[in-house]
Amino acid sequence: MPVRSTEAFVLRSYKLAEQDKIVVLFTKDLGKIRLVAKGARKLKNRFGAALELLTHLQILYYEKANRDLHVLDRAEILYSPLEKPTNLRISFYLFYFAELIHDFYPEHEKNSSAFRILMNIRHALRHHQNLDFLARYVELQLLHSQGILSSVAFCSECNRRFESLLERRYLGSGSEIFCKRCRKEDSVILSTAVVRSIDSFERGSAEWATTLRGQVLEELGSLDHMLITRFLGKELQSYRMRRHLL
Repeated sequence: MPVRSTEAFVLRSYKLAEQDKIVVLFTKDLGKIRLVAKGARKLKNRFGAALELLTHLQILYYEKANRDLHVLDRAEILYSPLEKPTNLRISFYLFYFAELIHDFYPEHEKNSSAFRILMNIRHALRHHQNLDFLARYVELQLLHSQGILSSVAFCSECNRRFESLLERRYLGSGSEIFCKRCRKEDSVILSTAVVRSIDSFERGSAEWATTLRGQVLEELGSLDHMLITRFLGKELQSYRMRRHLL
């Protein structure tokens, strides 16, 4: 059996038989894959805390010919978000970020952008950065990288560049951004504050986080929620959890 090694982040794990687990990982070289972790459900097992959500690993695994599931042999922890005590809020966000990456990307498709997002999440967690700001960052990165949110710089219909950030923008039923003349009956008005924040993000401004003051953080989160739900065709389990936990 060929032996392969790569970096990976844990996105999900679930039971297999009496003693094993199936682990869903997002790897640097192969994108999202599923591996069998034999004996991982035993009270004393060789994987320890390595299979917890968003743990950054160096893994070694065996490829089985003509099998979708390969075998995880070793998992060395490069970083664990659980290396320090966590609370309910941190646990929720770990689940949320892992679910976003899991549901946005298909299996066996290398994606450097997605792995870079995971590395940025690791950096933010390690340095105790604001989790609400981090959530908006991750959401916008995913929405733009997948082409789910059109640029606020142009009208999607007439391709005209907006004259200023004060000019009204309208979100269509998909991901289109319309001007007043091209808007549809079911279009949703975007507030000037949200437009400013998205524009700052698109330009890669170092001051982007300063646009998230007041109600903007919540407004942008609601917009991202709507677009993510449209794209996936379902509501994430995280959103249902949030209503009860936070």
